[in-house]
Amino acid sequence: MVEYPEALTLMQSGDGGLLSTVIMAAAFVFSLMYLSYRVPSFRAVCQRYGAAALPVLTLPINPILGLFAGIAAWLPRRVALPTGMSLVKLSIAAGALLRFPLMFDSLWYDEAFTAQMVGLDSSQWIGAVMSDVHPPLFYLLLGLWRLLAGDSPFMLRLPAYIHSLASIYLIYRAAKAMGMRERAAGIAALLVATLPASIYYGAEARSYALLTMLVLIGLIAVLERRSWLTGVIVAALCFTHNAGFLYAGILAAGGILYHWRDRHFLVAPIVGLCAGAAWLPILLKQSQFLSDGDGYWTHFELGTVFWTLTKMTIGVVGESFDLLLVFPVVGITAAALWYLRHWLRTKPGVLWVALSFGVPMVMAALSLVWTPIYVFRHFLPSMMLLMVAWAYILDRSQVAMQIIASTIAIAVVALYVYGAPSARPDYRTMISESCDGASSLYSTSINGAFILLQNDSRPVLTWVGALDNGRTVEQSNLVNFNIATGSISDLSGTVCVMQIDVPLSHQSERSYVDLLLLTTPHSTRHYHLATWNDIYFHLLEA
Repeated sequence: MVEYPEALTLMQSGDGGLLSTVIMAAAFVFSLMYLSYRVPSFRAVCQRYGAAALPVLTLPINPILGLFAGIAAWLPRRVALPTGMSLVKLSIAAGALLRFPLMFDSLWYDEAFTAQMVGLDSSQWIGAVMSDVHPPLFYLLLGLWRLLAGDSPFMLRLPAYIHSLASIYLIYRAAKAMGMRERAAGIAALLVATLPASIYYGAEARSYALLTMLVLIGLIAVLERRSWLTGVIVAALCFTHNAGFLYAGILAAGGILYHWRDRHFLVAPIVGLCAGAAWLPILLKQSQFLSDGDGYWTHFELGTVFWTLTKMTIGVVGESFDLLLVFPVVGITAAALWYLRHWLRTKPGVLWVALSFGVPMVMAALSLVWTPIYVFRHFLPSMMLLMVAWAYILDRSQVAMQIIASTIAIAVVALYVYGAPSARPDYRTMISESCDGASSLYSTSINGAFILLQNDSRPVLTWVGALDNGRTVEQSNLVNFNIATGSISDLSGTVCVMQIDVPLSHQSERSYVDLLLLTTPHSTRHYHLATWNDIYFHLLEA
């Protein structure tokens, strides 16, 4: 068990370590670029053997990952990628296959929260929205979809699946509209189809895939001079995610500055922003739930800004491979920005920079003065747009293509075979195995209540002193989510108690569980899910 102060210290040192890694990676990459430019023989060696470095380094650590990385590095030398729409169709097919296995996972906490939210009737829904910390558009659309398709995990994730596949085509359109070559635009689509972060959030019942799709549509609308579509997207972004206000502001400003002679572009984006501004008072009201400054929604160090680059592209694979993957990711990004330096001064380039780097940097700056800002997931649109730069250099360098192919192979194989720390726990199996014989379930935290309700059909009761480890949902608001609270003495028969122990778990919950276990015969099953995430099921005998 890791206490909160110790965990925070570890996080800080980890971010500092990542910053050091990024600096070393950038220095290493720029040194290689300089030597390749100055020494022709060194350039020849890099072109011949450079792509083999990652598979060779990976083999001693993990032969399976090294083997897949080697195959991926070999393929670009032997297989010619199609161009244009053929590559886009291939990318969509690959993206559909890669996302499909994740569609059947049990719902983890955020998704269980979504499922509970969209299952409420209209009289409860408004109160639940006010008790949340997100705008309502995604919940509204998913609620309507649920009425038609049901509430199985697959059906709840299907809209995100469709939004993610649409984004594969949209990134191709956006890259073409920004002046990229046909093949580069197709490679951007292939990257968005195969990157682990895009795969993961493209099969999750949350708003991030919708947010990404809307940002890409808005960018295309600006570049293709569609004023009123821009205005509609600007408004929709504000009601999709709170970070949507930043994306919306950049798109609106870009449209106005890009087409300042078009009177429609002087009106439509502003109308969209004014419509979106209607949500601001509620956003401020919701933010009161996070005002204690004790939440883990943000933790800002310099390394955090760069962590977004790996977390929201290749994903987090594990401590043994982070260094191996940070180097090529930072290297490809740095090289792409260098080769695109002249394009970055054009109007499309400036708009791209603002969306890809401006949003993360503004959020990082805001997190210095206002704690409750989550730093990673809503940057998915920014990092997917970054793939345009990756595609540019991959279109021009076979060595770069082999290196990034190896990187993605390692990340994807690890995501499915070894499980990233962010992979969804199989709560259905955990609850079924650990609570076998129990007639009812009892949660000692608000987080656990959502998970139990959405992953098991038995009656669920929540401790009257339960709190939210994320510091968002308050005990007084549980009635809005149709969650029953009471004492464990209200239950009869064998009871299964679920306890989630993370660094931010409340000490009152731990003390209550300890007291309960001291006074009641029980058996306990423990699951260690990640570095700081432990799940306990205590089966209390009748």
